[in-house]
Amino acid sequence: MLTAIEKQQYINEVLLPNFKHILKNNVHASLFDDELRLKICTDLSARSVGFKSWQEIENTSYLDCHNQDLMGKVFGKFYSEQNIPLLILHAQRIIQLQKHVFKTGTIIYFVDLLPYNNIFTSFMVTFLPIYHHSGEIIALQSIAIENKFFNFQDYIYNDGRFRPKTSTVELTQREDEVIFLLANSITQEKIGQLLKISRSTVANCINQLCLKFDIAGSNTRLLGELATQHGYHTSVPKSLWKPNIIILDEEIAKLVTAAIEQ
Repeated sequence: MLTAIEKQQYINEVLLPNFKHILKNNVHASLFDDELRLKICTDLSARSVGFKSWQEIENTSYLDCHNQDLMGKVFGKFYSEQNIPLLILHAQRIIQLQKHVFKTGTIIYFVDLLPYNNIFTSFMVTFLPIYHHSGEIIALQSIAIENKFFNFQDYIYNDGRFRPKTSTVELTQREDEVIFLLANSITQEKIGQLLKISRSTVANCINQLCLKFDIAGSNTRLLGELATQHGYHTSVPKSLWKPNIIILDEEIAKLVTAAIEQ
């Protein structure tokens, strides 16, 4: 078994020099040691969480989720007393995924939905174990691809091409919430439950939206179609931002949940 000094020596002499070849590349990539500490990341990854370079966040970790200064920098205005428990839970899930990689050598895939640096972003993330030539796992490489928020509506209305929001109609916060949910095929009843408002309030909001979009009467189906065509299904209102991780392996997801609940 490698000593801590041997592991660090291999990271410093082999892994870091190789990683530095991609620092300026247009890719989100990071390297963590077996203490779950960030050793290096690409400039793009650093900028995505509010920093200029990897040196500013070297040796940070998801274990630092109680560090208010660091979390405030990473999550911007989303870091508030109300959201702190959600962010801590989010960090705990990622920590468990990282531990699982070091324990089992499993390659893990998940979707990370979080408002980093005041921008709600969706990443498809891969955690890869990095082995020492002795066969021991000594590091973890994270590779992430930013993907826009979209759903099956894109394929129906836009031939599979991502369509960002294009409408310039001014909406209230509540109208923005309702039209986003309608564009994602959520029923009026479910919208009321999600937003904790009455069905009549939802109906009144839909009436106002129909007026703003020149739709005769209160035609929910037509409003939903128009909202999708304008890309509202891709633009998550800030009031609905909620950190989430979608783990693509069901068994690993169960293990993560069980570990956090212990």
